[in-house]
Amino acid sequence: MSLLLDLHNTMAKNNLKLSIAESCTGGLISSMIVAMPGASVWFAGGVIVYSIESKMKLLGISQDDILQHGAVSHAICKQMAEKTRHHLSTDIGISITGNAGPTAEKNSTTGIAYIGFSMRNHLDVKQVECKDNRLLAQDYFAQQCINLIVQNLNDRGAHR
Repeated sequence: MSLLLDLHNTMAKNNLKLSIAESCTGGLISSMIVAMPGASVWFAGGVIVYSIESKMKLLGISQDDILQHGAVSHAICKQMAEKTRHHLSTDIGISITGNAGPTAEKNSTTGIAYIGFSMRNHLDVKQVECKDNRLLAQDYFAQQCINLIVQNLNDRGAHR
């Protein structure tokens, strides 16, 4: 909870807006954020793009890119973060795509996720791994996403 409080205070203090595109966490990160009173000051919203079709329709990810890289990839995560930031006109775009298990899709590995952070003139994508059961993996991925946001904001002095 202290990381979420750090995130809340940093975002509000710096008048930054955040949006998110979630796949494997299915809205868990958004739920964690909106559980904090006052999150509406800085959290613009998010989209759950669980299927390949929703990634294409809602974010404009090309089918060619998905076929070339796979839906669970560094390249797609990068695009998801950038496109959610642009579509929702926020300072920061966050994305997560992965496979929490227990079975893997074609060209995917269970327990792997990519988390993306997009801010004007900065992009960071991190691969994380958790081989626990599905619910524990989703929770771990969500916590790592909050971690990545706070780390990037701290590294950049939280400036736009």
